[in-house]
Amino acid sequence: MLMYRHGLRVSEAVSLRGDQVELNAGLLHVNRLKNGVHSTHPLRAPEIRQLRQVRRDYPEGPYLFVSERGGPMTTSNVRKLITRAGESAGLPFPVHPHMLRHACGYKLANEARPCGAPQPRGSASGCGDPGRNPHRNAKRPRGSGRSACSRSTCK
Repeated sequence: MLMYRHGLRVSEAVSLRGDQVELNAGLLHVNRLKNGVHSTHPLRAPEIRQLRQVRRDYPEGPYLFVSERGGPMTTSNVRKLITRAGESAGLPFPVHPHMLRHACGYKLANEARPCGAPQPRGSASGCGDPGRNPHRNAKRPRGSGRSACSRSTCK
């Protein structure tokens, strides 16, 4: 759920540590990879409940997510887990974890938010990651007025 709602890469999810989650404040501190901007995301009630359950089940260790054997979760573990979930759901196509990140972007874009508009989770803008907006005219400096996006919501 965290990977989808916050647009996390697999490597960002498996590297989450317990000290990056403030359950009482309802905040998740995300250290973005690949030159992403570190940010703080609000957590919703279902996420907080599930994270509390994870902490009860696995109170030891620095990492938030651990494998069945108690070791840190690896990117390979997550890929296999997501693939098995897609198969058991009967999806007619192979599923991989990065689809969750893209689904988050599509959800934000479908909410008709303007390109570059602040997002409530502090994640990627409605049209992609900051600095990699496919709807932004690369020749136009940031903040120079009208968006180059052809979508009516971005003009």
